[in-house]
Amino acid sequence: MGKLQNDSRVDLVLKEVLQMDAQVDSSAADVAALKADFNALLAKLKAVGLMK
Repeated sequence: MGKLQNDSRVDLVLKEVLQMDAQVDSSAADVAALKADFNALLAKLKAVGLMK
């Protein structure tokens, strides 16, 4: 977990909101594959509401 999740001053509900499923490490061998991995990360951030 990140620093905010370990901080006792942060509300428990907020800690849950700040978490999302882990993104797998990129194994891209070229720019096109790296772009696909990055777009997958952006999609995941948007799906959990951390990005519009």
